[in-house]
Parts: sequence; C-alpha cells; structure tokens
Amino acid sequence: MRDLCVHYRGNLDSSTSFIVASDYNCGRCVQFEKTLSKLYDQYREQVKFGFVHFADAPSLAALACEAADKQGQFWSFHDAIFNYVEVADSAFIYNFAKSKRLDMREFDKNLHSPDNYKKLDNIINRLVERGPVSYTHLRAHETDQYL
Repeated sequence: MRDLCVHYRGNLDSSTSFIVASDYNCGRCVQFEKTLSKLYDQYREQVKFGFVHFADAPSLAALACEAADKQGQFWSFHDAIFNYVEVADSAFIYNFAKSKRLDMREFDKNLHSPDNYKKLDNIINRLVERGPVSYTHLRAHETDQYL
C-alpha cells in the first residue's frame, strides 16, 4: 500500500489501518462515504483511516484534492466533495478553494499539472493490477484481509 499515495487521518500512530479506495463520482462510493464517516467519528482515536483515489481515470475532484494537499487541505476537500449533492464541477472546486484561502495560483498550477494527473493514473493502474476492482475496497492491515 505504500506505493499508492494513501492519505491518512485518525490515529496516525495506530497499528490498525482502515484504507478505502474510492471514487468521488461513483454513487455507491458516495453512499458508502456516509457509513465511513460514522465509522471515522466512532473510531478515529483507535484507527488510522486511509483514502486512495480509485476511478476509471483521474477525475477533476481527485486532481483538486491532490492540488489542495500541496497546501495542507486534502481532507477538507475530500469531505466537501463527498458531501456535495452533485458532481463537483470546476465552479464548486474553485469556489471551495477560495473559501479555504488557498493560494489560487499554486492551486491552479497543481490542479493542471501533468505530474499530478500521471501520479493518480499510476495509482489507478496499480490498483487495477492488484484487483478486484468492481466494488469499493476496504483493507484492514492488521488482519491483512479484504473485507
């Protein structure tokens, strides 16, 4: 999992990791995020929660989260995009970036960076190679089993 650029929150020192590979534009993933949010609220002191992008191709939402991460705002973007009632378009993303007072030049540069796109595309390809890919993936590292 180390090669997948997983973003973590919760108890970062925990020996138990709960990693989700998900897509901001997938209806089932959006629904699952509501359940995951409840789990996070209940277990954030005991578990290290991770997120890795997984879609058919790098999406605007995923690219925006990675660009925001360069300014320490990955999780605020992640949560806002999953909580947005529609697919996050460029207007939503740029308005949210402004509301978080990001350096907009830097954000725009990172959002449109070919390296950002390649990084996410490589992650997706590695996940596909590892399979299975037909559902939201969960992995509990302590048991080393797919749930």
